Parts: sequence; C-alpha cells; structure tokens
Amino acid sequence: APPREAPALLAAWRRAAADLPLAGEAALHRAATRPAAEAVPAGAGPVFAHLALAAEAPPLAAFAARFRERYAALPSADALAGHVAVGMVKAASEVLGQLDGPGLGNALHGLSVRAADQPALLLDTAWAIDGTPDRISFLAATNDPATTRWTILPPLGAT
Repeated sequence: APPREAPALLAAWRRAAADLPLAGEAALHRAATRPAAEAVPAGAGPVFAHLALAAEAPPLAAFAARFRERYAALPSADALAGHVAVGMVKAASEVLGQLDGPGLGNALHGLSVRAADQPALLLDTAWAIDGTPDRISFLAATNDPATTRWTILPPLGAT
C-alpha cells in the first residue's frame, strides 16, 4: 500500500479479518508500529513485513541509537540507505585505488565487504555480478504498536 493509505488499509483489514495475518512492506510496518495506531482487537493476527533496512532491527540498533542521539529522531530507510551508499563508494574506491565514477560500478560487481572492515556499510554486504547488493534482511512481525518480533533472513547468496 502507498504510505498514506497503509493506516487505512490496516484498520480496514483488522475490522474485516482481525484474526488473519497481513503481509506487506515498509509502509504497512510503519502503520502497524506507529503510536497512534488504531487499538488492536484481541486475537488479532500479526502484520508481517519484509524490510531490507530497518533502524529498529537488532543488528542496526547501535547505529540507530547514535543517530537518535545526534538528530533526535530514528533514521528513516532513506537515511540508512544514504549512509550505506557512502560506505559502498568508499569500499569500491579502495578496490580501485582511486575515486573513479565509471569504475565504481564495475568494482562492486562480485565484491564482498565485511561491516567490520567498512563500518559505514552497517551490515556485511556482497554484490552480485549484476551489481545488486546481497545482505541480510529482516522480517518484522507486529501484533501491536509496542511489540515487534524480528527474524533475520539470510542473504540470497547464502541459500
């Protein structure tokens, strides 16, 4: 659901089929965890969301705490992605030995970098030959705004 429609979708789903789980993505997760979320009916099924990057996920908690301390807000997915992009450019530039725009993409193809070696990446990341990043992601299961259970999903290349 588009972000502005997710709260209404969630409310309608809970009225119509409260005991069934609902699966979605980041906008639905935000709607289910926002403090103003509609009261959750007893026995309501959880809301599941697959998230590539989530500040609330346990592996990213230390970064989220530092961000919150500095900016008085939880980092958005865009803030996380921007931070990771800086680490990605740094990792590729170190492989190349220089900052070379056209060469950056080529340097990433097939590259694998540990977050311990490149902290800005936040998570161990590998890039497929086609350039897509491959790292852990998260499945969030939310029953009420205050409770989210996190499952860490392995990188696709790990299966």
